[in-house]
Amino acid sequence: LQKTEDIQQLTDRMFEYSLVYEPPQTPVFTSIPLRYLYLTLAEHLDFLRLAGFQTSETIASLSGQINGDETSLKRLFQNLFSNILKYGDKSGIVTLQFSLEQDSFRITISNAIKPDHSGIESNRIGLKSAEKIAAIHHGALTFCQTKENLFIVNVKFPLVKTSTT
Repeated sequence: LQKTEDIQQLTDRMFEYSLVYEPPQTPVFTSIPLRYLYLTLAEHLDFLRLAGFQTSETIASLSGQINGDETSLKRLFQNLFSNILKYGDKSGIVTLQFSLEQDSFRITISNAIKPDHSGIESNRIGLKSAEKIAAIHHGALTFCQTKENLFIVNVKFPLVKTSTT
């Protein structure tokens, strides 16, 4: 199991480097309902709970859709949640918020950071990869670390405009 995990981490790292530093691949965009994005993220939250984290969700609405490439969006969320597993403090609550704005949809994820994660190597390649994936989707990914030792990620995507005929 440890060897399998090591190989998984190595292939993940190779993929992330190639996504950040290689010429972009052409994504295959389809209409993706917000409900599908929520279900994908809910699976990650379930996994966090199994790993001993406490979670909280706030869902404003799941009506609407975005144009996206399912594979790369899954990769974006995988990167964010693997960071929580690696750097997150299980004594804090991982929060997930969905909110609709005028023409966009926002996902906010926050988690407490382990008090001492200095021994864990980070070059932020996963976050760089996630930023690039968001940009490919005409969206944006921003992140910050607060004085209270919280890590907050915001991912924003434009909503598909629906015609009213």
